Amino acid sequence: MILDVRTIVAMLVVSSVLMAITIAVGTRMGHGSGIVKWAAGLALLAVGWTLLAARGALPEFVGVALADAILVAGLCFGLAGLVEFGAAPRPGCFCMAPAR
Repeated sequence: MILDVRTIVAMLVVSSVLMAITIAVGTRMGHGSGIVKWAAGLALLAVGWTLLAARGALPEFVGVALADAILVAGLCFGLAGLVEFGAAPRPGCFCMAPAR
């Protein structure tokens, strides 16, 4: 079986968008804090994967550097949201994570 990279990236985008929508709906139901950051992180991941998938059609800076920066920011937002949602103490190693 040959894995198609474009299909994998498309599935990453679709799953990130669907999870962000699902988590955003959970926010409206009054669940705990941190969910908004978690959903924002998933939305950023979807944008980053989309930019990475369009790498050949976009300038190199947008397709690689900006996409990677958005992916890292999305992971940091997601991690900050999970830490806040779990009510765990915030580790001191967050360098790019959003502030509380």
